[in-house]
This record gives sequence, C-alpha cells and structure tokens, in this order.
Amino acid sequence: MIIRQEERIPEYYPTMYLDGYTPEEILIAMQKLTRNQFEIKRATEQISHEMINEILFDNKKRK
Repeated sequence: MIIRQEERIPEYYPTMYLDGYTPEEILIAMQKLTRNQFEIKRATEQISHEMINEILFDNKKRK
C-alpha cells in the first residue's frame, strides 16, 4: 500500500485501522490531531488573556 500524503490523511479517529490505514498513517493522523488541539488551546488562551485585559482596562477607565 502506498503511504498517503499527509494532507490526504484525516485527523485521528478510533477506527482508522479498520478503514485500512497503516500504523504510520495513523501516527501521522494522531500528530495532526494533537497539533490542531494545541493550536486551538493556544488560540483560546490568547483570546482569554485579551478579554481579561480588556475587562481590566475598562474597569480602570471607569474609576
């Protein structure tokens, strides 16, 4: 079986092996999932910090 290119491999899902993906492809899929989860977490934390700063700045303006 020819290894699929990374961009053609979906994010990891539990039945990938049954769907014919190789262990190497499943590892790539798991890495993609982990990378995407990390990027989402980082973006969420950044937005949260920005919102907190806005709230604090608005409270200082009101005083």
